[in-house]
Amino acid sequence: MTLLGRNATFMLASGYNIPALGLNIANRAVTRRQSVGSIVEALRAGYRLFNIENSYRLELEQLGDAIRQSGVRRQDVFIMTTYNTAQRGGKRRHIDLLLGWLGMDYFDLILVHEPESQFERLLAAYQGLTWRQNEGVVKNIGVVNCEVQELQAIQSKFGMPSVNRLELDPCRQQRPLVAYCNRHSVHVQAYCPVNDERWSHVPVIHQIANKYNKDPQQIFLRWCLQHRHSSLISLNLTDTARIHSCAKIFDFSLTNKDAEQIDALERNETDFRKDWMHVSRDVNPPSAHLRRTRLTYEVDKECVTLHSASQHVPEYLAPIDAPLQAPKKLLKKLSRVFLRELKARKRTRESRTGPNTQSPDTPEGQ
Repeated sequence: MTLLGRNATFMLASGYNIPALGLNIANRAVTRRQSVGSIVEALRAGYRLFNIENSYRLELEQLGDAIRQSGVRRQDVFIMTTYNTAQRGGKRRHIDLLLGWLGMDYFDLILVHEPESQFERLLAAYQGLTWRQNEGVVKNIGVVNCEVQELQAIQSKFGMPSVNRLELDPCRQQRPLVAYCNRHSVHVQAYCPVNDERWSHVPVIHQIANKYNKDPQQIFLRWCLQHRHSSLISLNLTDTARIHSCAKIFDFSLTNKDAEQIDALERNETDFRKDWMHVSRDVNPPSAHLRRTRLTYEVDKECVTLHSASQHVPEYLAPIDAPLQAPKKLLKKLSRVFLRELKARKRTRESRTGPNTQSPDTPEGQ
């Protein structure tokens, strides 16, 4: 890899090269002409990696139009998308539909995203993509936010995925998982919300940025580059100045001391739990594992608390009436597990103290 080259790439285990810097294409209430024009500007700025999240038709059509208008050859662009296992429809028909909207013959990379951590559904989706890979329609298969357990399950059946996309920044470096991926030749792609206030206002980042006459976002992207992570950034397509700015990360290099200062910002924070979660140590986890879900059920003023399977540390989290961003199907399964736990606790308490034979609402003498 050439760190100072605008066309820097990383070689995947499959032998294909993935560009070091990519742009997530999202239609942020812009017109078709604006979107196509912004993608053309990104191509001129040197971007060669483009991602369409959730495989939206409009974005796929706009990306295809922009590539054709720019004159850049298809083989010089790396196009990836995400296959959400919750999507309806067969994988074969679905991928053919996406390619039709894009106006291309193949995807360079498709990532499997299993939001509820159901192993069976994850493996079924992955297997379907391996069939399309054998047909040449999909060149590489990757995953999103997969932990060691999931990677091992995939490896046992299909071999390791080419890419594992993770949410990474100086405060959320996920070092154990990244180290595991590196040992097994799984390329780590950093999904980079470049305006995240958890790290973009850290004084050390600004001090280093002033030293190199760069902005904090450029320092962060350069840090990812030197850790051999490709970066996927999500920007407003109307902000062409920011698109050009984020591409200017190949004309400087962080010293070891500066890189170590950024490494020291690790807080081990994530937007979701990274451990396999269990409802107490005595209850088996439901089929939809409790990973990535922070909540506590409260019934009759008694809370059932989630425990970390690896650390056995109780997590006191949101009450049941708090707004929860979790799939309804998962919450239904969770509710059954929590109710079983509450009933078990009640039986244990009654066996020790004896059942309360008189209801508190029943008058004496009746």
